[in-house]
Amino acid sequence: MTLVIDANVAIALALPQPYSAAARAAIGNVRLIAPDLLIHETANVLSRLAASKAIVDWEAPLDHIQMLIDELVPSSTLAKSVVRDALSTGHPAYDLFYAALARDRGATLVTADQKLARQARVLGIAVTAVR
Repeated sequence: MTLVIDANVAIALALPQPYSAAARAAIGNVRLIAPDLLIHETANVLSRLAASKAIVDWEAPLDHIQMLIDELVPSSTLAKSVVRDALSTGHPAYDLFYAALARDRGATLVTADQKLARQARVLGIAVTAVR
């Protein structure tokens, strides 16, 4: 089984969040993939948390996230289907990279983003929502 995780789930696996236990339970011990956008998004979250002094160590969570992912897929390979999905749903394109990857690989999307979960379901993608 393969799962696509989004940035919210990745952060919850690396730092305590209200839904961290649900995220860990959802992924179990399976193959995890994500678009390379995940690294950009998680680096942004970690830099904001460190700048606000909410966390001191941003390197360990970033290393943990990078070790969790079995495959980072180039976003460029998903861009056309993402734009089509964004135009048909009105949902922000950057979120839809996760949904497009799940659809392309026949994987389940694991997300803490309820709006993304709804849109992915509309697109016929299997979703596990952890929040």
